[in-house]
Amino acid sequence: MQAYLIFLPQQGNDLHMTLFKALERSGIKDFAPDNPQRKNIVFHTNGKHIIARTSSVLDGNPIPMSKETLDVVNGSEIQAIVTLSRDRRIMTSKEEREAFIKKHKRLPKSNENHINIRMTDDDVNAYIPTLLEKAGLSDVVFKISDSPLSYQDMSKRRKSFKTMDISFTAKVTDLEAFEQAWLNGIGQVKTYGFGMIRAAVK
Repeated sequence: MQAYLIFLPQQGNDLHMTLFKALERSGIKDFAPDNPQRKNIVFHTNGKHIIARTSSVLDGNPIPMSKETLDVVNGSEIQAIVTLSRDRRIMTSKEEREAFIKKHKRLPKSNENHINIRMTDDDVNAYIPTLLEKAGLSDVVFKISDSPLSYQDMSKRRKSFKTMDISFTAKVTDLEAFEQAWLNGIGQVKTYGFGMIRAAVK
């Protein structure tokens, strides 16, 4: 598997704004929403730099990039870490939706059909195996730790996310699914810097 990395100095805790404003200032349109050939991108921070991963070189090579490879096949064992948000958006229950319809005499809109929860360790322990299984992995052993990093969405009144690092070992059982997860990230709120799998062959 192969990808390309972009390194940018971190400025504040709004990783999304820092990254995409820097790309815009450099005239990079590869990730623009209106680009029909829009490239994927996933990113995280080490506290000093934003590290972004994309599947191919940028048009015209406008900024330096580093090639990243991960030599895995089905059956390969990996060790990895991924930073996720404890804040998760889930659908309301059938009973809650029925109560809404009865009260308001209409179907709920998308934002009214979901609630945000902050996952406990028990919630995370139930969530992670399913998430990594969808990423083409099995035999998962993981550890939860609070991330020392701060992630914020400054555009929404400085909303802060509760972050956690998931360190894990696993076996690749679906190479195509794992490659998609490696390139595109896993979990929710990836647009704010979550979900980038940093992996090495065990």
